[in-house]
Amino acid sequence: MLDAPTPASGIAQLQQQDLQILSFQYIGPFHCLEILKLGRYGRVSEHDLITLFRQLALMIRSGNTLLQGLQSAAVVTQRIALRRMLTRIIADIQGGSSISLALNHQGDRLPVLVPRLVAFAEASGELEVTFEQLADNIERRVSRRRQFRSSIFYPSVVISVAIAVGLFLAVVIIPRFKPLLENRATDLPETTVMLIELSDWLVSYGVYVAIALAVAVFLVLAAYRTRAGKSVIDHFLIAMPVVGTSIRHAEMAQMGWTMSLLMRAGITVQ
Repeated sequence: MLDAPTPASGIAQLQQQDLQILSFQYIGPFHCLEILKLGRYGRVSEHDLITLFRQLALMIRSGNTLLQGLQSAAVVTQRIALRRMLTRIIADIQGGSSISLALNHQGDRLPVLVPRLVAFAEASGELEVTFEQLADNIERRVSRRRQFRSSIFYPSVVISVAIAVGLFLAVVIIPRFKPLLENRATDLPETTVMLIELSDWLVSYGVYVAIALAVAVFLVLAAYRTRAGKSVIDHFLIAMPVVGTSIRHAEMAQMGWTMSLLMRAGITVQ
């Protein structure tokens, strides 16, 4: 921590000491409010990993060691989970572990691809290039997921609005016109009778249907967090006509990028 009257003077003092500034944060009188930022307490995200790998590549390119890069990243990050992970990695490396083994000890906090690629990069001395490639690979995956979500956003909104309008008509509008329709001397058309019966059923049991749907959504989301449930739901999504085709194309593109990354790192197809 550096005591300076203004951020500009603080940066000038650091530059006079021939220090390379990666990140500069001004701590004002309300710094204690930083603990209220909910983003600090989440899990390590893909955006965190992209930033981390690019920082490590920059540090190595600047002539620093990987350990110095990890220590700098642990200092500047605001994500508590990422700082703890980096602290464990630094402790393993200082204890004599290799970089790839220290990364492998983090389990599912890092993609499975990371430790293996770093192991080959350690042997070939191309850690800088590998970290850049890992950042690019994760960035492509994030971009592909964003494009997929954008492609289904408009149809989802249209379907949701149609369902909402239909429910509004069935629960609010039709019950108000029901006495007028039933007092008519002529018989009502069959479709009108069916709509009135559907409206009566929704008014009587709509709350229970909403609760059942909420429970079903919760169970599906909970099942998707398990390996067996994720496999079943993924098979169902892939079998869908339009969504399944989009998912297959996206996953094939991602597999091609990953295979290209592995082969550039020296890993054989076998």
